Formats: sequence, structure tokens, C-alpha cells
Amino acid sequence: MTGRALRPATSASFLGLWSGAASPSQVQRLAAHVEGWARGWHPVPSSDPEAASFDPRGFWRGSVWVNVNWMIAQGLGEHGEGALAQRMAADSRALLQGAGMREHFHARSGEGLGATDFSWTAALARWWLGME
Repeated sequence: MTGRALRPATSASFLGLWSGAASPSQVQRLAAHVEGWARGWHPVPSSDPEAASFDPRGFWRGSVWVNVNWMIAQGLGEHGEGALAQRMAADSRALLQGAGMREHFHARSGEGLGATDFSWTAALARWWLGME
């Protein structure tokens, strides 16, 4: 273990919110990063939008995954960041209404990518987003 951060940061960096591992000071920093990554993009891109390797349609290199959004939003809500969690839910709902139950989504345009009629996207649409 080197103690150095791996680059680029990814959406998995925010999962400490969901797991309960984030301290109160980390929650504030992570919420601020989510907000920053959302500027001009659908939240949450799967890779740091400032990284040279970022690709807004790339498979885990920048596209948006509803299942990861769900975990991040749940964690934000549990740590008092309900408004941000609700914005993430609303944006996720908009992605699905625009492109359907796709595997993942273009981080800028919202275009549906990967498989169609993707099961975990559909399950979260029904349960988390209240879409029938």
C-alpha cells in the first residue's frame, strides 16, 4: 500500500457514502465532488470529467450508470444530502424517459448506450424512480 490515490478518480470513489464508510468531513467533500462532476454532465459520470482518459460514452470511462447513481444517491440521502440525492434521481429519471432502459448513458447527451431493455436499469426505474 502506497497511500497514493489511483487516477483517474471514478464513480466508485463515491461509494463510501453508500457503504457507510465515509466520515462526516468526507461526506461533505464527496458531495462537493458529485456536484462538480455534474456541472455540464449527467451525474454521475463513471470517470473524472477532467481526466485525459475521460470518454462520455465510454464503457466505465465516463458514461453514466443508473445502478451506480442509485448507490451514490442512497448514500447522499442517508448522510443528510437529500436535495442532491433527489436531483440525481430526477436526472436518472430523465435519462430513462429520454433513452429507455439502457445499460448506460452518454454523460453529456443522455443517449442510451450498450444493451437495450437492461434488467437492473428497469428494476431501479420501478423501485427507486417510481416509473412503471
